[in-house]
Amino acid sequence: MARSDGKEIKATRTSFAVLEAVAELDGAGISELARHLDRSKGGIYKHVHTLADLGYLVERDGAYRLSLGLWSLGATVPKRAVPDRVESIVDNLAASVGHVATLVLYESGRTIATYIRRPTSTASQPFREGESLPLHATASGKAVLAFLPDEERNAVFEGELDTYTDATLTDPETVKSTLETIRQQRLARDDGEYRTDIECLAAPILDDSGYPRGAVGVSRSREESGDDELDTDASLLVSASKSIENALTE
Repeated sequence: MARSDGKEIKATRTSFAVLEAVAELDGAGISELARHLDRSKGGIYKHVHTLADLGYLVERDGAYRLSLGLWSLGATVPKRAVPDRVESIVDNLAASVGHVATLVLYESGRTIATYIRRPTSTASQPFREGESLPLHATASGKAVLAFLPDEERNAVFEGELDTYTDATLTDPETVKSTLETIRQQRLARDDGEYRTDIECLAAPILDDSGYPRGAVGVSRSREESGDDELDTDASLLVSASKSIENALTE
């Protein structure tokens, strides 16, 4: 979770909530944003127009969308966070297992799909780069969650866990019961818990202190499933996660 000393500017928090809502809704007007954020139209109007004046939102046909200026602002982050050596490891993993490989990084309470490699044009890509993934409902998220310090991990269960599919585990105790196994095996699974037709396997990426920096996962759609199981790729996945750990500490 994001750390705070209690000193914050509410207007700044609201502006970022607007940006996140616009991204989540894939564009929205003032009224829709106000309903989504449970705020007054007048208050949202001021934030939206300020962000538009700064070049971070653009308006077309009454709907506001994230701008190219905002994309430009964040475009340097992936290169800083994912060195070429790490990209190569993910590329090689995807080629070896024949499934989509995804690098997920954890920062300030969020797991973000940071780099994705599809081995073939027919492979289904379950996430988009830059997408924030839930800790409790994805293999990569659970791989991170299992290795968080107690206080940080428990904070995840203080609120209601969102439901994404019929298979999503939303009972905190049920989710917690899987974490010890994940810690022992260095592997987490997700069988349609976030995307109905996608199954995933992920391994954590830890720093020298054992804190999770993220995870690397492989995934496939049910249409791509054959006689083999993703578990057959487990050793390659764990090996890739350890190689990424080494690359990130070099």
